[in-house]
Amino acid sequence: MRNFTGLRQASEDVCSDNSYDDLGCCWRLIVYANGDKEGRDEWLSVYLRLLEGIPGSYEYCIELLHNDPTKTVKMEGTQTFEIQERFGWSQFARLDMICANGFVNEEHDALYFRFSLRPPNYKGKCEYQQLLRMELKKDNELLKRELIPEYSTITYTLKNFTELQRKEGFVYSDPLCDDLGFTWRLLIYANGHSEGLGCNLSVYLVLFDGVSGSRFEYRVELLHRNPTANIKMEGVNVFKLKKIWGWPQYIHHERLRQEGYLNEDDSLEFRLSICPPDIKLKCEYQQEFIRQLKERKK
Repeated sequence: MRNFTGLRQASEDVCSDNSYDDLGCCWRLIVYANGDKEGRDEWLSVYLRLLEGIPGSYEYCIELLHNDPTKTVKMEGTQTFEIQERFGWSQFARLDMICANGFVNEEHDALYFRFSLRPPNYKGKCEYQQLLRMELKKDNELLKRELIPEYSTITYTLKNFTELQRKEGFVYSDPLCDDLGFTWRLLIYANGHSEGLGCNLSVYLVLFDGVSGSRFEYRVELLHRNPTANIKMEGVNVFKLKKIWGWPQYIHHERLRQEGYLNEDDSLEFRLSICPPDIKLKCEYQQEFIRQLKERKK
């Protein structure tokens, strides 16, 4: 602790740098140069605080160092610590004794401290390590959720399937506008398309508005009354504006009817989910799309 005299005159406290034990818990020493509470003006007050980590019982040792080790002032014992709660001594060492007995380094006007902490036994250390691993796992899961974009999702009902099948045309789903502002649609051929013509349902995904060449995770589902029977197509693909991409043979017509995908009201239900693979790409696409929108307004 430097500038001891100045801190004492100003009645200020000073904190040590953060110190980490071998469990990864973060500790800090707090020193009142002119005393705190009942120690004011006469005593040096010293406290320990557990900033982060696992609350519990710890052995501590706090020392006010002296060039002569036999004069070092030491406080040690076992104490239960809670997060952000301090523990210590308003009357750690008398100020007149400190000044009179060479504790103050005159060249730097400094006092020197050493403190150490550890769990009281090996069993306690193992328990704290397990708790800390669990906390870190929770933190990592939270971080992943923050860094991985969430899916934008829409559910679409295709009505009058049998009639659409006879017409041999296609229909677009309602638009999905994701949180970047991109617009997506499903393009559905009830009677199939390309190699699926006549015997399959064909389903394609189309980027109608956005940044061409964007890489997105997709999930296209044909829903069933039993969710475990949903037909799901998912993966990652690079999408170009208004270029269809998908599955000519999404599901065979016989299976569609026999396995209960076609509802009693002659409808099919789809769910479309879209998101960028990571937050970095999401930010890049957002910036580029904003730039394009500004260009359109010129």
